Amino acid sequence: MTEDSIDLDEALAWDEFERVLRGENRHAPLDREYFRTLITECLACTYELASGTRLFRARINPPARGGEPLALAEMGAPPATSATSQRLNPEGIPYFYAALDEKTAIAEVRPWTGAWVTVAQFKTRYSLPIVDLTAQHSTPSPRAQFVGFIIGYPVHRDDRLAYVGSQSLAEHLKAAGRAGIQYRSSLRGNGTNIALFSQDHVLAAGTPVPHKVLSVSYETIDVPEED
Repeated sequence: MTEDSIDLDEALAWDEFERVLRGENRHAPLDREYFRTLITECLACTYELASGTRLFRARINPPARGGEPLALAEMGAPPATSATSQRLNPEGIPYFYAALDEKTAIAEVRPWTGAWVTVAQFKTRYSLPIVDLTAQHSTPSPRAQFVGFIIGYPVHRDDRLAYVGSQSLAEHLKAAGRAGIQYRSSLRGNGTNIALFSQDHVLAAGTPVPHKVLSVSYETIDVPEED
C-alpha cells in the first residue's frame, strides 16, 4: 500500500479510533465494534515464522566506540526499566524489533553519513505465530492492510502519543497468543520488519559486525502554497 492507494474510509475510522485513545479513553477503546473487527481481521493474517529464521538488529555506536562493534549483550531488547514507548510497545514493556535483512535493519536506525553501526544476527528458537500485515503470507482485509501501512509509517519524534493506536493493537494481539507482527519498512524499499513480543523467542546467531555508513540519500518535492 502507498499513500496514493489509501482507503479513505479506513483512514477516517483509524483517525477516530486513535483520537479517542489519545484524549478520552486510553486503555479501553470506546468503539468496540471497530476494534473487534480490527483484531479479528489482523488475527486472520497469522502465519508460522519458521524455526531458525534469521533476524537482524542494528544499533548506532556511541561516539567513544568508533568502529569497535558493540557486545552481543548490548544488541538485544532493552530491559523493562529502560524500555521507552515505541512503534508497537508501550513504555516499560520491551519488544524485540528486527528486520529480515541486514540493510533494512541498518536503515531502521536512521544513521548518518560517517556513522558506525553494529549489526547482530539472531535466529528464532522455534516456529512462531506471526501476524503478517505485509501481504507476503496472507491477504489482509482493507482494514488490516491500512493498519499495516500505519504501523510502518514515520511519525514526528516529538509526538509522545503517536503510537497509542498501534500499541493497543499489539497488546491485544499478544494477549490473543500471537508472538509478533510483521510489517513493511518505510525506510528501505521492500524491506520487512518483525517486532517480537518477547526476546525469549530468539537466540544469538553469530558475532556482531560493525558497518560504516558511506552515504545517505534523501528525495524531496516542492509543495506549492495554497491560495
